[in-house]
Amino acid sequence: MIKSLLNKFSNILRIKQSIGALEISDLFLRYLNFDGENLIQKTIRLEPGILENGKIKDYNSFLEALEKLRNEIFNGKKTNKKLNILLSLSSVDIYTQIIKLPLIEDKNFLKTVELNLKMITPKEESKMYSSWQILKRDPTNFQVEILASFADKEKIDEFKKVLEEKKFVIRAIEFKTFSLVRFFREEVANFDNEKSYLIVIIDEDGVKNLIIKEGSFYFDHIFLWKDLGIDGKQIEWIKFETEFLRHIHQVINFYNSRFTEKLNGIFLITPEFGGILKDKIQINFNLKVFDIILKRKIELTSEWIGCFGLWLRSKIPPQKDEELNLLGIEVREGFIENQVLAFFEFWRVILTFSFGMGLFILLASYLFLFNIYSSLKKESLAITSNTQSAEVKKFQTQVEQFNNLVKIIKEIEINYIPRDLILKKIFSKTKENNIIIKNLSLDKNNLKMTALALSEESILSFKKSLEADQGFGAIDLPFSEIKSSDAGKIFSISFSVNLSNIK
Repeated sequence: MIKSLLNKFSNILRIKQSIGALEISDLFLRYLNFDGENLIQKTIRLEPGILENGKIKDYNSFLEALEKLRNEIFNGKKTNKKLNILLSLSSVDIYTQIIKLPLIEDKNFLKTVELNLKMITPKEESKMYSSWQILKRDPTNFQVEILASFADKEKIDEFKKVLEEKKFVIRAIEFKTFSLVRFFREEVANFDNEKSYLIVIIDEDGVKNLIIKEGSFYFDHIFLWKDLGIDGKQIEWIKFETEFLRHIHQVINFYNSRFTEKLNGIFLITPEFGGILKDKIQINFNLKVFDIILKRKIELTSEWIGCFGLWLRSKIPPQKDEELNLLGIEVREGFIENQVLAFFEFWRVILTFSFGMGLFILLASYLFLFNIYSSLKKESLAITSNTQSAEVKKFQTQVEQFNNLVKIIKEIEINYIPRDLILKKIFSKTKENNIIIKNLSLDKNNLKMTALALSEESILSFKKSLEADQGFGAIDLPFSEIKSSDAGKIFSISFSVNLSNIK
């Protein structure tokens, strides 16, 4: 209860901003958000031909569908408010591969991973987005297992463009099977993260077979309804059953050929025929089919499991999120910057409103006290009592105190707004020079910053851009303290801020 209240209070103050999950396929848009008590689920069906194989064919119709989704999310209210989301593109082909690498020193590890990604990329490197994460470290065999992922850059960029147009801010893009793994790992009570399972999912696209080993994704195999040679309207049960069991058999054989540990069972996710298919699996493969038992009490149907697994990623702070992200580190840092700027923009509005209200109250109080003071001044001509004279002086002091408060609030307003502009300028300059801020402090008019750059040239370019800006001065960049790391060059810089020149 206390945690829920703290979350709501943080959301109100923009300290912690809400992030929803958006799943896009050729057939639908699904949006999910959860505040710990209330589950928000919105679905928009897409007309045939708007999306095909994960590519936008009818741009305007897709824009209209996104606008309709926004209206659903905001309960019909017209607003330009930005929506922070995690994105899953169910119909976009995403290539994954497990890479086994030798355990090597950290300084060479990133280079080794990047070289392997270039070697296994399914297309020309410039046409693909790639991402990776460590699945398992094996000190006994001196190996580390890496999960690599690739997606078509043109398709991803197209979705980024249209979502940005409709005020959706993307924090990460991942594939649906990865969202499912997270769901089982974190939300299913009868799922053991130390064991291996086969997850069988039946949805509107087809049948997906997913291997999860020790809580991590290892392999998936998908057959689509169109692969059955059917027009998509009707599928003969006997043909479906034959193909269904055949593909499960292929996946189990693949698993047994790669791993010595036996599968501990199967989880079946299907909107229909669950009982019949469960019996068929247990008869043919002698494996137990588990029911899904959730850790928390929420009403979640099978088609929303992947979307909920995607939403669970929002619980990871953006600065600590090192999971697969087909947008890359630059977009992740951009998302964090957007959060910071949104926070300051919100508080600038609040401060301006508070200043206005405070000024109004002080003005009203001033007029009230001034009227009393004027009245007392007239009466004071006839007052000879020392006590009454003291009261008049007391009212005069109160009037002066209110005048001082008005001056203080004006000074707060004058000093606050330029700080918002300073942050925007600094974020802009770091972004232009491919620099990632690690630590930032502003003490009066002096600013200190620790950051990460790809090279010393980027650092020098950043310094020159500050020197060319009249808003900054007294720039101190000790080149002798620049340190090398696996991710680039770490450096510290300090400079003063000329508030009068900030525009």
